[in-house]
Amino acid sequence: MRDLNHFIELILSGIIPAEVILKVLRFTEGIFMKQCNKNILKVLDSARKLLFIADEGDISREDDGCGVLYGIVRDSAYKMVKQAEIEIENHKRSGKWDK
Repeated sequence: MRDLNHFIELILSGIIPAEVILKVLRFTEGIFMKQCNKNILKVLDSARKLLFIADEGDISREDDGCGVLYGIVRDSAYKMVKQAEIEIENHKRSGKWDK
């Protein structure tokens, strides 16, 4: 569990660039990882991108409406991460998650 959480933290922090994650996903396609599991990792990567956009948008926003928008984007990204983590755990418990 700790390894998974650490990996998720690296994705969300941007330490692991999206390009690297996608290369790994493409490399493992059909070899090591089931498509359903790769899609969950893609959701985590998308959430990381949304968090970056929200942070970048907050820095450059010029009105309150944009602040509301970026808050919604950020909140949605955190919800995506939480649900993806739940799905990963469900897949692990049911034996669907790749070893």
